[in-house]
Amino acid sequence: MPFEKGADGVWTLTVGPLRPDMYVYHLIVDGVQVADPSNTVAGFTAMPPYSQLIVHGGGPAYYDARNVPHGAVTRHIYRSEVTGGERELYVYTPPGYDRSKKYPVLYLVGGSGDLPHNWVYDGRVNLMMDNLLAEGRPCR
Repeated sequence: MPFEKGADGVWTLTVGPLRPDMYVYHLIVDGVQVADPSNTVAGFTAMPPYSQLIVHGGGPAYYDARNVPHGAVTRHIYRSEVTGGERELYVYTPPGYDRSKKYPVLYLVGGSGDLPHNWVYDGRVNLMMDNLLAEGRPCR
């Protein structure tokens, strides 16, 4: 959507109303895609950067941090013989995690320029899992 330049020289854009959700956007300045310099919630990918806009509704959303027990996200570095270099992966363990128990596993893989940490920082999958577990709705 194009911005409009006002008589005062300020570029503006009005959108909405937007339904509560997570949105991504970027700006194109002189043909170059950039994140919004006024928005500190930026996406981290191998592609050109983007910004996030969170539109809240009347209460916490499924992806918001809530006052519930939280699990842990651990970053692991490993050597890949396929790429010949170091790679990373992230593991979410639920609140009260016990190494002696078996748990279901959900594998999340990035693509199209995404990086492994996007599931945590952009996607908030750990917060979604915390909320599902707190509601008694574990993933199966």
